[in-house]
Amino acid sequence: MKRRNMFACFCFLQAIIVISLVLYSLALMDHNKGNQLQKEPTEKVPIVTTDATKEEIRRTVLRGIKKSVEGLDFTLFPYHLLREIDTYVEPEQKVNDEGEYSYFAKNDTYMEEDIPIWFEHKHDYCSGCFVVYGTGAQVISLKDVTIVPNLGHGKKGGEDIEDVINQKEDEEVITIEQGYFVVDTQKSVSVTENLAGDLNKFYKGMLTKDSTFVPYHQRKRPDMTGIIIVRHEYANFYHTTMTWYDIFLVMVLFKITPYQVEVLWLDAHPSSKIDDAWEILFGRPVRAGGLTHMIKYSNMIWTGFGPKGQINQHKSDFLPFGEAYRHFVLTRFEINDEYVMNCKQIRITIIWRRNHVSHPRNPGGHVARKIANEEEVWKAAKEADPMAIVNGVQLDRLGMDEQLELISRTDILIGMHGAGLTHILYLPKTAGVIEFFPSYMSPGNSHFRAMARWRRIKYIVWQNTDESRERKDHSTTIPITVVKGTIRTMKEHICN
Repeated sequence: MKRRNMFACFCFLQAIIVISLVLYSLALMDHNKGNQLQKEPTEKVPIVTTDATKEEIRRTVLRGIKKSVEGLDFTLFPYHLLREIDTYVEPEQKVNDEGEYSYFAKNDTYMEEDIPIWFEHKHDYCSGCFVVYGTGAQVISLKDVTIVPNLGHGKKGGEDIEDVINQKEDEEVITIEQGYFVVDTQKSVSVTENLAGDLNKFYKGMLTKDSTFVPYHQRKRPDMTGIIIVRHEYANFYHTTMTWYDIFLVMVLFKITPYQVEVLWLDAHPSSKIDDAWEILFGRPVRAGGLTHMIKYSNMIWTGFGPKGQINQHKSDFLPFGEAYRHFVLTRFEINDEYVMNCKQIRITIIWRRNHVSHPRNPGGHVARKIANEEEVWKAAKEADPMAIVNGVQLDRLGMDEQLELISRTDILIGMHGAGLTHILYLPKTAGVIEFFPSYMSPGNSHFRAMARWRRIKYIVWQNTDESRERKDHSTTIPITVVKGTIRTMKEHICN
């Protein structure tokens, strides 16, 4: 009897335990269900801001946010926040029904923010045969122009770099006499603007004449627009990109497709590794020094941007058609520009600046602002995010197609201040940039910070303040804590 009572008590206790567990499980399920409901994605509600709060956001963004890692300071510029308060312009329709780029289409209309102010000011001297745009330092468009090559003096250019080592820069200049450009009009053109730089050179080499005075054996380009440029710093990627962008901007503003353009180099520079990219973007350029016959263009454009090109205007609020330019370049190289970031495995690219010969006047190939401890920096990047794909590259050893392919799939771009960071213009818009400065160069050199701001992508800057980290060969030892700290900070921001 006693055993029977003990067994009954045991069964009763077991039943109570089972019932308690069931009730607890049901309660837990309801709790989790409530949590799941709370975590369901909700439609993003746009933040309503006043002019005062917009201005405060702008000040905060442009001032930057100070960060510190083990006593080493760097600054984060959250430029992506500008998208919330400013109109961010990019092509709404990249390709139209005819298969052309929408920003070249004849019937396309542009958003007002994308039109440069200088383009709205024009002076037409002869019913379209000679039109000055801007203040005399930007662009001149002409109609029915013949180039007379025997009035141009200089070499053809295009030599291998090894054959012209120590060549003086003067030997790479083409001079022109009046009559090099002949405009088919009976009207005289007397420019009142103060033409600057290259435009003044072109204008002094121009004559206006009736077509009966021009021989008929010239080669005609009736459907082509000749774009005349003088390349400055022809082997430097930053300056070359400036020129590419200026040509693209001219094509968009005048609605000229890449298949209607013929670029003429009015210089005699030797060949460079960048030359092949020109042909992909705009067709094979014509070297003025190699012309043997007269050429007549129905349309011609003189570009006079030079060092004052749009990309060099670092204080500008935006870069006109900046996203369209990126799309144009990547598409011409047949690179898909619809990259999607994977925060479980981000892609980090570190640019190595190394000595190399790029033009005749630097025969030793010395390059400043190098990273002294490349291997340590690469390892630190891997330690900062073990799952990341980390590429350390000397960009000038790659073809332009390889460079752009790599950059178009980069989430964090890292490098010392230098021309390679111009690739910011081709990064995905979800990317971030980390720029290092040596102690002897001011971060006030805002070339690449401006690009990050125009693209509205996140940007971090760090400057070395310890002279013991600087070497005589102009290389800088980057502290491992800086590498890890900046990468982790950047990943947190691009993945948030």
